[in-house]
Amino acid sequence: MKFSPLAWAQQNVDKVAHASVSFAIMTLLSLMLLDVPFGLLISFAVTLVVGLLKEWHDAVSPHGSGWSNADVVADLVGILVSLVSIGLLFGF
Repeated sequence: MKFSPLAWAQQNVDKVAHASVSFAIMTLLSLMLLDVPFGLLISFAVTLVVGLLKEWHDAVSPHGSGWSNADVVADLVGILVSLVSIGLLFGF
């Protein structure tokens, strides 16, 4: 069976959403804090905490889907793609 990225994304909409939102948060914070010392580290920490709080909410909420390590990995993928993109744009 041939791998199809589109079919994978359709079956894993939640993971794509986690990665996309983490990418957006990380990128926006990084650009806002570009001239701040440790701006990338602060952006990374805030973005990761947002993702972890979302998973915690899912775990404790009666209507939540429970904790998902795969969602945390998707958050980290979004952060990593953002860091690579920023590095390529600004030569870090």
